[in-house]
Amino acid sequence: MAWMRRWIVPVLALGVVLGWPIAAHAQTYTLAPPPVLEIRNASGVIVNAGCIRTMLTGTTTDVVTYQTSNGTANANPIIASSDGTFTAFLTPGTVYRFRYEATPCSAATPGATIRTVDGIAAIPVSGLNVDVTATAGVALVLGDVVYLSDGSGALDAGEWYLADADLTYASTTAGVVGMATGTATANGSVSVRTTGRLAGLTGLAVGETYYASATAGALTATPPTNALCVGKADSATSLVLPCDVPNVLVPDSDGTHSLTVRTSSDLTADRMLTLVPGDAARTVTINGNPTLNDWFDQSVKTTDSPQFTAVNVGAATDTTVTRASAGVIAVEGSNVAMASNNLSVFAATTSAQLAGVLNDETGSGVAVFGTAPSFTTSIVTPLVQNATATNSLSLRPSSDFSTYAMTLDSTAAFFPGSDNVLSSGKSGQRFVAVWAVNGTIQTSDLREKTVVGPSLGLSFLQRLRPFAYRWNNSADRIVHYGLGAQDVVRVAPPGTFIQGTEETHYGLNYSELIAPLIQSIQELATRVEALERERGR
Repeated sequence: MAWMRRWIVPVLALGVVLGWPIAAHAQTYTLAPPPVLEIRNASGVIVNAGCIRTMLTGTTTDVVTYQTSNGTANANPIIASSDGTFTAFLTPGTVYRFRYEATPCSAATPGATIRTVDGIAAIPVSGLNVDVTATAGVALVLGDVVYLSDGSGALDAGEWYLADADLTYASTTAGVVGMATGTATANGSVSVRTTGRLAGLTGLAVGETYYASATAGALTATPPTNALCVGKADSATSLVLPCDVPNVLVPDSDGTHSLTVRTSSDLTADRMLTLVPGDAARTVTINGNPTLNDWFDQSVKTTDSPQFTAVNVGAATDTTVTRASAGVIAVEGSNVAMASNNLSVFAATTSAQLAGVLNDETGSGVAVFGTAPSFTTSIVTPLVQNATATNSLSLRPSSDFSTYAMTLDSTAAFFPGSDNVLSSGKSGQRFVAVWAVNGTIQTSDLREKTVVGPSLGLSFLQRLRPFAYRWNNSADRIVHYGLGAQDVVRVAPPGTFIQGTEETHYGLNYSELIAPLIQSIQELATRVEALERERGR
């Protein structure tokens, strides 16, 4: 097995550079935050009674942390226990600096700094319900549907009253709606749930949408005329707020009233009303209760299928379109098209005659129609043309066809028109991936090379910094392995391995690393053989 140990590491390294796949697993869950923190020295050893001084990030301004979640403050610095552990609850919105100090240390005399960590922030607490503590305008009980009054109906603005579908200001035009989470007296404090789930109700139908009833404060599954949607039942005793089909309220010009947009139709399926104003300001003026009949001239709306003897385009005497016969129309008396065989009006028209009406024809010759037409000259626009070989297709971005053409020929070969001229992609315009069965083949003919010295070897590779990474601008979470171009620039001879600039993107020619890898393997092999000879003495 000695030969395997001798070659396994270099071969694996070569595999990474050549792009052999390395498995990476997707993350489904996240780590819990550590409930107990530790202080360790630079060697990783627990610091008994070490100090942790807490400050605002990037400063030396002390800031308090807490022993418990209910606000019992820590001393500053925090003195760790004998096993090096400590607890620190943080204030949301505050960003901390933790400075870890070796013993001896105290509030008056700091210890030697082990490390300083900036940018430490509290982990936010999440919740499901949103409750508003407010003033009840009337006596309330658990489950009452309430709204926030704007003062309409001679009520006190800013207080919560029972929703009532008999009153528009207490239903359709009410801006904020919720449900009382408990009992409250008039002018007393009340907790109103505006978002989340309210339990303790009765008689609900699961999946049903509920509205404010005409009975003040009650729920109904039948939308009243002034329909104020409250929420949807997820059980017989609980409702999820807010409603998933709320009214659309549009404020008026001075903000004192609102326009409610709703449907009064009993729909048999979900419907959509789409307004397409175009990219311009539009004004629709409605007087009374108009129908579409009121918006069109009588000559149009008299029938579902109106008939026109003639249509004048522009002024009455400019251009007239008329019906010549069944399926045939005429413009200024000349027939132009038919419903079937609509080119028969061009009977006996030759390709040369048809070419005569093409006022922007490019090139020479006439238009040719056929199942498989042949072109004797190039098609300049678009820039596609038949190459020199039969049954092939070429592209050219300029007039210099011989230098810049790309050809796909009948043997399924795709190649440039000239050797060693074109590149695939640019520094700022890159492909995401290149898929191939047999990889790439690079020219390596010694007749085209001038050897200027030996390859870089092991000492060069030892200065490189391989790492695992994810692409910043990629939606996937795939882990890749490789090098950083900026790291390679610092250790490689000038002008080697790297393409691109700081203004675009750096590229790294990984295939250039094969020779240093082989050189390194040979150097390692020489060393191993020397060691084996020495042991064999």
